Amino acid sequence: MEDWKANLGQYARKQGMEVSPTPETPAQMQGKSRKVPPHFTEIKPGRKARAPYNFIPLNETVVPAEPMGSNDQYHENRHTGYIECHMKALTPLYIRDSLNESQVEARQEAKNNSDFFSPGGHFSHIRIPGSSLRGMIRTLVEIVSWSKFQCFEDRGLYYRGLADKSNLRNEYQKYMVNRNDYYYPKIQAGFLQQKGFKYTITPSKRDAQDTQIYRVDFKTVNGMGIVVDNFDFEVIYFKQVKPDDHTHYRLDRETGEKVPYKLRYALIESVSTKVETGNSEKGYLISSGPFGKKHMHWIINEPGPKKETIIIADVDIEYYRKDGDRKSPDLLEKVGSSPNGVPCFYVEWGDSKENKRVSFGHTGMFRLAYHQSIGDLVPSFLTDEDKIDMTEALFGKAAEKGKDSFAGRVFFEDAELTDKTKDPRMEAEYPQILSTPKPTTFQHYLVQETDYIKKLNHYNEDTVLRGNKLYWHKSGKGWEEKDEKKIKEHETQYPSKIRPVEEGTEFKSHIRFENLLAEELGALLFVLDLPKGCAHKVGMAKPLGLGSVRITPTKLCLSNRQERYKSLFDGENWSLPEKKGKTIQEFKKSFESFVLKGISEKEKDGAGSLWETHRLRQLKVMLDVGHGKELEKKGEIGYMQIEGPNNNEFKDRRVLPLPEKV
Repeated sequence: MEDWKANLGQYARKQGMEVSPTPETPAQMQGKSRKVPPHFTEIKPGRKARAPYNFIPLNETVVPAEPMGSNDQYHENRHTGYIECHMKALTPLYIRDSLNESQVEARQEAKNNSDFFSPGGHFSHIRIPGSSLRGMIRTLVEIVSWSKFQCFEDRGLYYRGLADKSNLRNEYQKYMVNRNDYYYPKIQAGFLQQKGFKYTITPSKRDAQDTQIYRVDFKTVNGMGIVVDNFDFEVIYFKQVKPDDHTHYRLDRETGEKVPYKLRYALIESVSTKVETGNSEKGYLISSGPFGKKHMHWIINEPGPKKETIIIADVDIEYYRKDGDRKSPDLLEKVGSSPNGVPCFYVEWGDSKENKRVSFGHTGMFRLAYHQSIGDLVPSFLTDEDKIDMTEALFGKAAEKGKDSFAGRVFFEDAELTDKTKDPRMEAEYPQILSTPKPTTFQHYLVQETDYIKKLNHYNEDTVLRGNKLYWHKSGKGWEEKDEKKIKEHETQYPSKIRPVEEGTEFKSHIRFENLLAEELGALLFVLDLPKGCAHKVGMAKPLGLGSVRITPTKLCLSNRQERYKSLFDGENWSLPEKKGKTIQEFKKSFESFVLKGISEKEKDGAGSLWETHRLRQLKVMLDVGHGKELEKKGEIGYMQIEGPNNNEFKDRRVLPLPEKV
């Protein structure tokens, strides 16, 4: 990814083309310096969205860590030892087991293993992996310590807003059609090819009227005996025509009457599979969907001059590959079996020749790339590689972009069963269908400054991400799908059963630490020893209510390293001498004072404690088990439905409120 600009220039020189590398667009560069606006709080009841998740707002400042010192010795003014923890599952809890040797040899996938994580295969080996605990605790430390925002995947997103109710409709149409000319297509047509490690588009020819793209009715091609598979293409011959205005009709839902409207396009009335009288121009017929269901399809001219070829930047190829919401064929895969190129449609964007970017697709109204990636909507001070925050100081930092790396100083052991004589596993069941995260739902994932549907912020706007995503606590009941008929009808959406451990299952674990300052140890204890009524979430199926667990630090042991090594040769008497120090509550206070001293007065908002600040009020609400259960009873934290009594609840682009406003 880092070398795409250099590779692009190198390839262009070999081809004799003058192509400049693609820098960030002005919109992206602006996003790097943007501030964190407040999320709109006065959302009208009919405009409020619901979801099993919510967000802790981004912090407006980053509290830097104190200098860490070297890791090759124990420092006298720092703390080394362990925290002993007791854990109790408040709901069923599930972490998928790993594959054993025979399953690996049989090429099975982990998702097909329904059992709970238990290395060795016996129920007495059941445990919560230390890696799962580490990830969960790290996220909480990042939030409460006012650290940088790093737990996100930076990728480009796509949208198709042709008939969207929000302002996304205008955004999409602005690039795809000319609304002042009866929606005449603005898109261009060409042929996608792969040359070495690069992808290119050669624009199709333009006729005397500067037309590349034509439309043809299904009845026309059907009458000629031509059949093209869904989203596939076929070489045909036709007669070029001028664009004209064509009357179409839509059904008025209120009156039931047909309402006329006009569209402008070049309509082809005859096609053939070989050159014949009247049909002498070579072109490509492209199916926009199933013949018979989709009545209008596309025709484009054959390729134009090679000198007009466009080199697609690696970043656009990467984003296209990661577009998981695309249900149509992958053009990059089709290129491999089409040495002469695959017909495609595309638009270029950017405000100068030097920063042109390309979006492309298989049919005319394809999914268009947002101009900003997820990472572009994170303010630069929250991703500054030159600053080290407390989360990095505690958990370590991997080498990246030439920056120094260093190891973490916190180590998580697996949490083992306290009672290994009783099998805590429930019966294996299919869970209800879970929705995958959809960051394209911008009315949830981005800060909104209004609930008015025509003025919502999307990924082409000057806004920021909402923040850290967490799941509400629920009762943990009713997670199973009992309807066998439904499971059979939607078999691909129910990949495997899961076998959680039951509510009430208890575990014990140790978290070890080395060379921590008082405030750093306090940060760990602050997120372990939560306020009364609050609990953690770990494992899979969190949206269904699984994974609520209460962690209680039962013992804090501070190691006296000097005494330990003095007794090194005492034989059987060698032990881990402890030293007296602050209590758990005192360490938590040290951390709290450290953060309150480092954040702005605006973010303190007059709070006397860290939990009273605006951000941590949202966190406390999300971690409150009783509150989550009450919201579940009221139906406030379930998934919105595409089909149901309220029809498609996503169409109205309802805005997700702050946690304390749910």
